[in-house]
Parts: sequence; C-alpha cells; structure tokens
Amino acid sequence: MARRNYRTEVHSGPLKVQQRKVSKTLAKLGEIKLKQVPQLNTANSSPLIRKHKEVLNLMMRTLSLDTYGLTWAQFVKGFGCGGLAVWLLIR
Repeated sequence: MARRNYRTEVHSGPLKVQQRKVSKTLAKLGEIKLKQVPQLNTANSSPLIRKHKEVLNLMMRTLSLDTYGLTWAQFVKGFGCGGLAVWLLIR
C-alpha cells in the first residue's frame, strides 16, 4: 500500500479534522529516528541532589549513555580516583 503524504490536524473548538498535503521533504524528516536519552528526575529534590542529577544528566546527554552505561562510567571513575588516592597516600 502506498504511503500518502497527508497530515491530520485536529483544531480546538468544534471538532474539525483537516488533512493537508505535506511535502516529501517534511515526510522524510518525520521518519528520522532520534535516539532518546533517558534523564534522571530532578523534581522534588534538595538543591545538592538536584545539582548532582543535573551533572549526571549532562554526562548522559554528552556521552549518549543510558543509566546502565552511566553506572559503569561512575564505577570506573570511582575506581580510578580511589586508586589515585591510595597511590598518593602510600607514596
């Protein structure tokens, strides 16, 4: 079945459905799949926790990580910082 290049619009007020022709460029743009990066909820958090979650959200967006990847990144960072601290204390 051929795809039609029509967009359905519903307007407020009296229920009125319109279909108008959409250009092929817009139809192609509508087919682009963007990767959605999950974010941590910062609502109803204390200021310190909110800032920490904002930093984690920035890392998730910048590095395109999900929460699982972010967990591993934080583990590696903690292991490295801990190893550096032990090395500096023993030296």
